[in-house]
Amino acid sequence: MRSLAVARSQSLRLSFTSNAALACYVIHTGAAKGCQCNAQGEPACQDGSLPLRTVPFPAGAPVTVKSNSTSILVDTGQGTITPTATMQVQGRNGEVLRVIVNIMGRVRACAATAGLPGYGRC
Repeated sequence: MRSLAVARSQSLRLSFTSNAALACYVIHTGAAKGCQCNAQGEPACQDGSLPLRTVPFPAGAPVTVKSNSTSILVDTGQGTITPTATMQVQGRNGEVLRVIVNIMGRVRACAATAGLPGYGRC
């Protein structure tokens, strides 16, 4: 996402939607609530925000994604990510991978449950 922001010379947002029917994320331009996923998992944008990529995870999908932050900004001027975030990727079998992004955009992943080879426990 940072490389896309740099290529476009534009700060971008990664926004998350989660409800009983689906989880979804949208990479978009504009404000924090400029784009969200609708009930069909399609981007619904306002105020001139432009969706660049949308990924829906309908209920029953092999994985689902959620985040403790509803929207994070990749600032091309500073090269930072705000706010910091922890995303959780959960498989249908219950295994959970946590992906933590710090303010400098550094990403680390750890297993919140046993059984994920290649990842240390959180």
